[in-house]
Amino acid sequence: MTDYNVITQTEEQKEAGAFVHAQGMATVDGFGRVSQRWFNQTIDYDAALARMMSQQKERHDIVTDLRGVTFSPTDNGVKVCIEGNCFDGTRWAMSQLCGANALDVGTTCLNQLATDVGDFETLVHVMNNGKRKIQGELLRRFRTYTDGTLRAVVSDSYSPVENSWMIDTIRSVVPNGRVSHFDKSDADNLVLNVLIPDAMFPHNGSDYGGGASLQNSEIGRYCVESCPFAFSTICMNGNVWGREDGIAYRQRHRGIMNLTELRKELSDCITKQLALVAVHNQTLIESREWKVTTGINRLFASIVKEHTLGKSMFAEFKSDWTNFSQEENAFGVVDAITRTAQRFGQDEMVALNSIGGELIHAGRTNWDRMNAKAGSMTDKEFAKFAS
Repeated sequence: MTDYNVITQTEEQKEAGAFVHAQGMATVDGFGRVSQRWFNQTIDYDAALARMMSQQKERHDIVTDLRGVTFSPTDNGVKVCIEGNCFDGTRWAMSQLCGANALDVGTTCLNQLATDVGDFETLVHVMNNGKRKIQGELLRRFRTYTDGTLRAVVSDSYSPVENSWMIDTIRSVVPNGRVSHFDKSDADNLVLNVLIPDAMFPHNGSDYGGGASLQNSEIGRYCVESCPFAFSTICMNGNVWGREDGIAYRQRHRGIMNLTELRKELSDCITKQLALVAVHNQTLIESREWKVTTGINRLFASIVKEHTLGKSMFAEFKSDWTNFSQEENAFGVVDAITRTAQRFGQDEMVALNSIGGELIHAGRTNWDRMNAKAGSMTDKEFAKFAS
């Protein structure tokens, strides 16, 4: 069992987003720290389940021997034919199919052979060569959809946790919660926030709001994860102000999952931390003293380079930093990264939030390392991102 720390806010976090109160808050609905206009865009658990189940009606899993699956090139990619039916593999499904748990031909070829039909013909040869080397029966589960797509290929050791179970679990912990940012989810992947009613806090919502971010994937994109958080306000656009995350609970999809124990762990993760929200967070206070010593542009460029995010992400970070925080310290940098995350889809949002959290929770030594790396970046390297 994890020994969870207290989730706390700085005085600056508590003041962050104070302007939101002028928009009108959802106090009557029990969420006094949430803009009424954003609250109206949230949904209840039943609506979330209904949307997800509607999409799930369009999918069909096929368990079969990989040796019997065939591949053929098209003008736009590769057709994967399973038991007489052919599907267009999504990027994720193709990476799983070419990966170590299936054909074991490596995923680099997906990037190198992705331009024209000649590339796709070569890719099919590579995939067939991998299939030729399979020793004995190799059962795999293929997740297909009625739109003709293949969206996942997983092994028999993969133990999926259903997204509907995740929603029912959070409902048992946070009755009457509101599902926020549900647009990041689909039938296979759950990425959302649940807002916790003021009535669940001793102060009745007068000082802060609370929530829990959830993620899960039935097709191997994410592990089971829950992370409670405190916040100052949520504005009409869904931006979370003064947010401070607690410790996330994570469980990989491996082996036989004990759902009873998993439900208990998830419940403890949320309730034990949110019950202890305090006034000050020493780490966040200290992070404002972790200065940017090499210039904010070089630091963002160094972060983008380290995490292979691409030139466009540098511009996104810089824009959010310029328009909001403008603090040349760790707090300001993380604030910009997590704001940027809210504008992207499932994978990008999860990755960017992880990067932001890691910058704070890895401590001062790691921050100094980032400053040093930024300082050692040559002008030529820097120009690749900032030009």
